[in-house]
Amino acid sequence: MEHVDRVDDDVAGEAEMAAMWVCADDVGGAAALEALDGYDVVASDGTVGHVERTGSMEAGGWLVVDTGFWIFGTKRIIPAGLVRRVDHDQRAVHVAVTKEAVGEAPEYDEAATADDPAGAERRRALWLHFGRWQL
Repeated sequence: MEHVDRVDDDVAGEAEMAAMWVCADDVGGAAALEALDGYDVVASDGTVGHVERTGSMEAGGWLVVDTGFWIFGTKRIIPAGLVRRVDHDQRAVHVAVTKEAVGEAPEYDEAATADDPAGAERRRALWLHFGRWQL
């Protein structure tokens, strides 16, 4: 699947960018992110890893996904707004992007982002990246 430039790199829609970090009410809102450690993360075309941990901020949250051997043990941040369904019976979080989109996302660098893993600069970079891939 090819990505499509759906966002303007020069003019970031603040409301659209903020929405990417908020888990939809029909998914369970912010409460949906609680106790997901270890759940599989399933993209539209297959499993991409597991939730290592979740994070939150006043305006939303994110998943830190350990991609395991799939992309050589790296981690990625997936904004909460991309969560489409949480299946507690299957211990799976379904996200609205492809495996390729996750694989090409900026790598999560725990040391560089320890104080604010979803800081303003990183949020913008992830919004620009995932905004092109979101299903």
